[in-house]
Amino acid sequence: MARPRKPIDIQTGNLLRQTKTERSYEESLISTQKDQIGKIQRKMFCDSTAYKEYKRNLPQWLDSDFISNQERNDIIVYCNSWSRYCRLTQEMKTEEEFLENKMGQQYPNPKIREAGDAYKMMTAAGNKLGMSFSSRLSAAAAKAKKQQQELEEEFGDI
Repeated sequence: MARPRKPIDIQTGNLLRQTKTERSYEESLISTQKDQIGKIQRKMFCDSTAYKEYKRNLPQWLDSDFISNQERNDIIVYCNSWSRYCRLTQEMKTEEEFLENKMGQQYPNPKIREAGDAYKMMTAAGNKLGMSFSSRLSAAAAKAKKQQQELEEEFGDI
């Protein structure tokens, strides 16, 4: 199976000029608007914690070049998973790590697994949204490279 394609701005390999031009054109064809990202209704979130997480991250998502209306569902999944993870970790503070059944056998608290599942969903959605450290570094490197190229075009190689 092929790797997922990266945006042309964050690719580090040596590409032919024609390939870069073709991929830039392809990316321009799929670029969409962001008007729906800032208008996600409160009822789409499971509780106020999820909605607060949405409001906290909204400026970064609107500023990102890679986020568009297509990522709306990933935003909702991320925020709801965040809220679920926070609630479960708070509940686990007051509960035992191991519980006992009627026969006296111990088993792990099911909330530990649920919190792990919420964390995995949150991380997967966050990675798709460019919220990991490595994806932010890639985006920053792409912006710096683009600024450097613009300066070189305007003033020449200094």
